[in-house]
Amino acid sequence: MSPPGINLMEVRHVNKHSVVRALHEQGAMTKQEISRTLNLSLATVVTLIKELTEEGIVEQGELLASTGGRKPVVYQIVGNAKLSLGVALTGHHIRIALVNWKHEVIEKYREKITYSNSETYWRHVYQEVMKVLKKERITSRNFVGLNFVIDGNIIPD
Repeated sequence: MSPPGINLMEVRHVNKHSVVRALHEQGAMTKQEISRTLNLSLATVVTLIKELTEEGIVEQGELLASTGGRKPVVYQIVGNAKLSLGVALTGHHIRIALVNWKHEVIEKYREKITYSNSETYWRHVYQEVMKVLKKERITSRNFVGLNFVIDGNIIPD
């Protein structure tokens, strides 16, 4: 039974997210395995897999060996369905990496530039990030995050 105040659309969203998380964490799975793992009905899993496939987030994988009936089909995350950027700033470089859901680096960019806590420096970092987003045709539909790593000492005060 769902918690009080949660409607069917929210339950569907939570279940869809659970399927994506299970596939992301455990790799390719059959509908039956997803159903057992998440304690969802097979009908619910079938519907969610269909929706996620139509959205381009999940794809059909390989056929497994048959145990007497139809060959089971596994489903998996589409690696490039969602992308994120990592930006590393050091004393002498800007490094940007485009990474997919499978933690594969799609592209790497590196530029030699001396760090400066100035508006000019930060505007340049912004322009480089935007250049990568445009070059790789990243949109709000497939972009999930931007992470910064800044090399340096932390002064307690």
